[in-house]
Amino acid sequence: MHDFLNFTTFFGYDVRTLFPITITRSWHVQLAILWISICWIGASFFIAPLLSPREPANQKFIINIIFALIVLLGVGSMVSIYGGPLGFFENWWWFGHQGWEYVEPGKLWQGLLFVVLALWCVTLYRALKPAIKVGQPWQLPNWLVYSTSSILILLLSGFVATPKTNFVIADFWRWCVIHMWAEAFFEVFTTVLVGYFMVLMGLVSRQAAIRVIYIATLLFLGSGLLGISHNFYWNAKPVATMALGSVFSTLQVIPLILLTLEAWRFQKLPNLVESMLSNGSALSQKFGMPEVFLFLIGVNFWNFFGAGVLGFIINLPLANYYEHGTYLTVNHGHAALMGVYGNLSIATILFCCQLITKERILER
Repeated sequence: MHDFLNFTTFFGYDVRTLFPITITRSWHVQLAILWISICWIGASFFIAPLLSPREPANQKFIINIIFALIVLLGVGSMVSIYGGPLGFFENWWWFGHQGWEYVEPGKLWQGLLFVVLALWCVTLYRALKPAIKVGQPWQLPNWLVYSTSSILILLLSGFVATPKTNFVIADFWRWCVIHMWAEAFFEVFTTVLVGYFMVLMGLVSRQAAIRVIYIATLLFLGSGLLGISHNFYWNAKPVATMALGSVFSTLQVIPLILLTLEAWRFQKLPNLVESMLSNGSALSQKFGMPEVFLFLIGVNFWNFFGAGVLGFIINLPLANYYEHGTYLTVNHGHAALMGVYGNLSIATILFCCQLITKERILER
């Protein structure tokens, strides 16, 4: 934005000569995705022992390996994104900047990301395996494993394109990573994690959370799988395909509304718990995280407004024809990504901190 408004000159020096917009924009996107991913991975590891009766052997060692790989991934990918466009790497496709929006890091770092996510899935499954019951495939621990595994599988779409791949084919598979992550399986993971937090904070029953997750998953995937086509304006897809995708992508507002209405009902529960506190009820110890709850409400609000309303505005075929690639898309992207996944990440941090840190420190 500063680049477009010419706010990049300081004391006569134009910082674009040192940090071109291609690099800073890629940093902006990748750091946001990496931060969100780290928060989710850490939160899932944190809550796993709360759900499982026992912890498997060597779990801490594997988690430390994942942490070290994430640090390497973060530093390496940021260096490669900087060095690629400036010609520091001869083999830019492997070590530098791929040039594809949202999947900018070189294939080496993309492969390392796949390894991190694979270890995440395996480690999380090991942690939750004692809590997974045979014959009950739709219980909460299973949903956490399903959503993380789906995130890993969809990343494989990003390995299809090479520098010699036809643009239409490469862009199609790129969108399979972006759209199916952001508008399908990330949404499923968000719903699962929010449901878990609600259960652990004593706000809803386990069965109520499972029902919401099950319905939301059907709606997200049902609309998301077809809704991906609304992104295909630049890769020669038929008009009917784009129109169908736009309509079904617009329908994604339905589960978002349902989740928001559910959150609105939840919003009254802290007052109920507060009244029980004054009466000395045993339930008073269950809800002690109003800050976490506030950000979970934010997740649902921005899910509705950022992803739903702003997405609805740009996804209808007639509107999309004229606005595609404009700042209306940027508004939708920022409100949905930070509003939903960013608020969820902050909620996970607060949730974990309130269980490992003395309450008086947080009150300060």
